[in-house]
Amino acid sequence: MIDLISQMDPANQRAAMVYATVSNRHNTGEQAQSDGPADPVYVGGKVVLGETFRNGLKNFVRKMLVECNLEAYSLSNDPESKIVIKHSLLRSTHQYIDHLSDQAKRAQLPKGFVDKKDEQVIKAVDRQIAETIKTEKGILRSCVRSLIIHTSRTVR
Repeated sequence: MIDLISQMDPANQRAAMVYATVSNRHNTGEQAQSDGPADPVYVGGKVVLGETFRNGLKNFVRKMLVECNLEAYSLSNDPESKIVIKHSLLRSTHQYIDHLSDQAKRAQLPKGFVDKKDEQVIKAVDRQIAETIKTEKGILRSCVRSLIIHTSRTVR
């Protein structure tokens, strides 16, 4: 990671360091999870997913947040009108998962989620997706806030 950051121009180096700092602050303290088979493992009512899937999901969510083409974050339908929100981060994330290869789905997701047969597993995976969206949104918000504070101090 440090090698990658050292190859960046100064502005991107600062941004990467701010992101890394803010990201560490948002760490929930969960222990690292091994990337083994994605059989549902319930820990405190949650499904524990493999690191490969979690990293892919985080990277997708970060990319979508930075592109700024979203109309909603955690909603896929307008609650009042029931109209589908096309540019919803939640909807886009589900489309990302749908577009994974069958092999990747079988290796990285719980069986009950892939075959849509276990409602508890589906809900648990959906909760993890929502939590990832919430965490990444918070990290990005903190990065922007840090950038604003830094910029306002240097402008004075």
